[in-house]
Amino acid sequence: MLQGCGFKVGLQISPHLIDVRERFQINTQLISKELFIKTLKKIIPTIEKAKETTWGKITYFEIIVGFTFYFFWKQKVDFAVMETGLGGLYDGTNVVDNPDKLVILTRIGLDHQWILGKTSEKIAGQKGGIIKKNNIVVALKQKKSVARVFETIVKNQQASLYQLQSGKNFKNIFLDKQKSIFDFHFDRMVIRKIQLGLIGEYQVENCSLALTGLYLLSKKNHFKINIPIIRVVLKTVSFAGRFQIFETKRRDIVVDGAHNPQKMRAFIFSLKKIYPGQRFNFLISFSRSKDQIPTMRNMLKYIIPLSDKIFLTGFTLVGNDSLHKSVNLEKIIAILKEFNFKNYQTVVNNRLTIKRIIRESDSTLVITGSLYLISSIYKYLNVGSQ
Repeated sequence: MLQGCGFKVGLQISPHLIDVRERFQINTQLISKELFIKTLKKIIPTIEKAKETTWGKITYFEIIVGFTFYFFWKQKVDFAVMETGLGGLYDGTNVVDNPDKLVILTRIGLDHQWILGKTSEKIAGQKGGIIKKNNIVVALKQKKSVARVFETIVKNQQASLYQLQSGKNFKNIFLDKQKSIFDFHFDRMVIRKIQLGLIGEYQVENCSLALTGLYLLSKKNHFKINIPIIRVVLKTVSFAGRFQIFETKRRDIVVDGAHNPQKMRAFIFSLKKIYPGQRFNFLISFSRSKDQIPTMRNMLKYIIPLSDKIFLTGFTLVGNDSLHKSVNLEKIIAILKEFNFKNYQTVVNNRLTIKRIIRESDSTLVITGSLYLISSIYKYLNVGSQ
């Protein structure tokens, strides 16, 4: 949307699916491989120098974030949109204390609990750690205990907090296989029947947060928002690996990187709205970082009621933040047995097997459970001829 308003915009996200250059884009375009190498060579001496400091060798993620800030500065972007990693207080992205910073806080879920805390309140405290002096903060109106955490941090930092509510700021939501439609209202900004190219009620939430952020930035930085252009931008926006539907001659393939109970609940809720009354074949795997029985059980409890068959697979991914491996499949099988679910099969994660499952699936195939799973098989999903 900022690009649609005529600005040069840097975007930093993580993880990437196929190419590391997805993590730092200019106006939604990957930089050239040549420019990536040239920029990386510029910062390698600093990376090496860091090894000699008290803190020692810096991490892959810190290198990427440092690269991003340096690259966006060299490119003279008007705005940098930075996604936190695990989120918050101790995150590698949290070095920006500019009072002009806009903070957007999405829905709080129980994820990365061994790092961020066991409760939603503790996690909210970590997530809210990106709020600095005089920042503008946009968040969803959530349960009172989470709201109190945000309100306390905002008060201490003399920041400004705007909280959005479903049914008030975004409502009349309709979903189908191509889009999400909804009405948006914040202050003097009213846009009816927005067509969003991302699918899911949680994407309507996210879009509403972004629209609110855009509106507040326009007031602070004195630029005009062209609503017809914003409509076109939102209609054509896409996000690989997030409720992405590949339509083939025989069946649909739905890909979503839901990787915790909150995200799985939201994904399944929207899946049922788009495919009412249907059952599915699932291809799933969970990251070893989710190797906690309650976490996996809480994800599977949303999957099993909609499942005809579940394919269990694994992954080992070395081309991302670090070595990412999937959880031992026997642990998932034990939980399936708890639920008395018997129609499952373990399969290897390679091109031939994934292509065969896609080809032979007699129901809509849903691939979910981890963004790293999606990353490991995304290159196999050239399914137009299936």
